[in-house]
Amino acid sequence: MNKLSSSLSLATRLLICSGSLLAPTVFADTDNLSEEFFKRVKLKGWMSQGMQAIEADDGAFFEEDSNMSPGFNRFRYALGFDVTLADNVTAYVEFSEEPNDFGVDYTPHIDFAVVNFALNDTLTYQIGTVGTGMFTYRGYSDGADVQSNPLIGNSPADMAGAAEGMKMFGDHGQLKWDFTISSSDFGESFGGDRGLTYIGKASFDFSDQFGLGASFSSSNHGDQVRNGASNIVRAGFYTGDGDNYRFPSSGTDSIRNTHMGLIPGLDTQGFLVDGQFKTESESLILRSWIGQLTDDFSFADAGGNRTVAVQSVGFIEEESEVSFYGLEGTFYFNEKTYVAARYTAVTNESEGVEDEDLLSRVQLGVGYFYRDNILFKGEFVNQVEEENSAGQIGSDWGGFMLETSFIF
Repeated sequence: MNKLSSSLSLATRLLICSGSLLAPTVFADTDNLSEEFFKRVKLKGWMSQGMQAIEADDGAFFEEDSNMSPGFNRFRYALGFDVTLADNVTAYVEFSEEPNDFGVDYTPHIDFAVVNFALNDTLTYQIGTVGTGMFTYRGYSDGADVQSNPLIGNSPADMAGAAEGMKMFGDHGQLKWDFTISSSDFGESFGGDRGLTYIGKASFDFSDQFGLGASFSSSNHGDQVRNGASNIVRAGFYTGDGDNYRFPSSGTDSIRNTHMGLIPGLDTQGFLVDGQFKTESESLILRSWIGQLTDDFSFADAGGNRTVAVQSVGFIEEESEVSFYGLEGTFYFNEKTYVAARYTAVTNESEGVEDEDLLSRVQLGVGYFYRDNILFKGEFVNQVEEENSAGQIGSDWGGFMLETSFIF
């Protein structure tokens, strides 16, 4: 069976199964069945296609990253289903192809699936693959869902992801908060000493133009290493959720080697403060953030020395620490055209590191809305990775990217 037939078959089975659950009888009229289905289910979707011309300087960890050709990124798409289950109970399920997150395997994944219980006007309880992000105000690309990001790539210090768990939301108008408990992964690992991740986040909008946010995170998975567990579960969102710059060294796996890679996510503590300012007309949007992460453990190379994730063969109980900050600005000339810029800096603050400790990324971009739901973007990117930095390519790199995205 070819991929198109397989995809159609999957979609058909999904519609039939969903319709059967909603139908009052087995022999329900087809028109009524369809009407009842779309009363409860709303469909939305995203698609995007990118092209890149990037390359690393000589001296990269993997030689092939310094000899690259321009080309097209794999097509990304997602279908999201908003489902009304009962009064004050809703669900969201997303089927997506995200090669930057899950790798290239030609298979749609259930990337994000949650059930929301509205307890009252201000409190919501959520279960499922809950989000594990630390920031509030940020342009961000997630698979094919890219139009909230004025640029193409993300920053090298975007702690975001999802994992099995539960979350409580509070929405009190200007004040919003959430608290998350997760198992830190998508699997069902119940080995001893596995631990959990806790994330608390709050934001306050002082006006329609200005807001501040703050978050903390705590992960306690280190006892797995101390007690010799064979399958180590760690909080992977500290090393990013998949970026859009593909290097040969990542093969067909997820793209996490352009994100900072110093923090293992074992016994980790972190905080982040961010803010946003926009003019009344929203022609100018400015965002900034600052934060710090520490872990009682480090990635270790074959010699037992601290290193970054792509060079590691295990872990050592030796503290790793980074501090980071970023600035982002977007200026709209009109409703269709804008320019954007972002600067992010990550410093290796680990003990014994005194110089050559900076990872930084500059991104300059332009965007044009061909239609309200169709966006063309272009971006220049340059990343500096000093010798003792948290960078994972191993040398400076940069280039250009183009992207076309659709929402329906």
